[in-house]
Amino acid sequence: MSVFLYRKASMKKELMRTIDSLDKFVRQKSGQELGSTESKENLEKGLVRICVKYKLSPLEIAGSSDGVAYPIQRSVYSNGLLITRNGYFLTSKHCLEGDLSCASITDSNGVTYPIERLCAFSKRSSIEGDDLALAKAQIPGNNEPMLYRIYNSKILKNSPVMLMTRNEDGGELKCYYGFTSEDYIRFADVLRGYFSILTDGGNKGDSGGIVVSSDDEIMGIISKSCNLCEWSHGMSEKTMRFGALATEFMNALKLVNIYRMVLLKRLHR
Repeated sequence: MSVFLYRKASMKKELMRTIDSLDKFVRQKSGQELGSTESKENLEKGLVRICVKYKLSPLEIAGSSDGVAYPIQRSVYSNGLLITRNGYFLTSKHCLEGDLSCASITDSNGVTYPIERLCAFSKRSSIEGDDLALAKAQIPGNNEPMLYRIYNSKILKNSPVMLMTRNEDGGELKCYYGFTSEDYIRFADVLRGYFSILTDGGNKGDSGGIVVSSDDEIMGIISKSCNLCEWSHGMSEKTMRFGALATEFMNALKLVNIYRMVLLKRLHR
């Protein structure tokens, strides 16, 4: 067999393994077979910190005698959730809008891997629909799917939840607690595919984190932290409270499945 044919056969096998792995992830049940301890461990292992470096316009350093303009970068942090052990992960689309050649993820063990490519994303804007993206980081190893409990109910109001993120300083795991509210959902109805949450805290950089139910099921991916409008006294008064908007995780599964079908077509070309 020639080198070309060998490489082609190897690439085809790898593509088939990827398709199979993504299919298993999408088709996994709610994960009730996972024990509580295993479920929480998987969530903590799967949650990664994303770092994207943005190149700003060159600025002249004050007091510089040579008058040379120096490029300045800033790092922006967010979160993602691994869906395979070899680096496929889900996050919010806006978390990957910078220069991905300077982007990386850091796993739960503190190991950093470069982001290889953006695979798929929602074509609708964050105002009209899902703020979702699927990407691939260069993590060595097998492409077995990650196992999670997945929330598959449309009943989102008045549900106790936990928000899991990794902070900018070392990627330490942080958890916030709150609940979904009918009032907040009504406020967010204009954002199709979103649900809203009232929380006890939050920080810039929480985007891409996950919303988890009281049964350790993934409900959604955090799109942004924000002030939400709480109505009272028959919608006559409103109070601004701290909260978050999240995209439904079932929509993230649809995005993964669309990418899987694209790979399937590529396989049969």
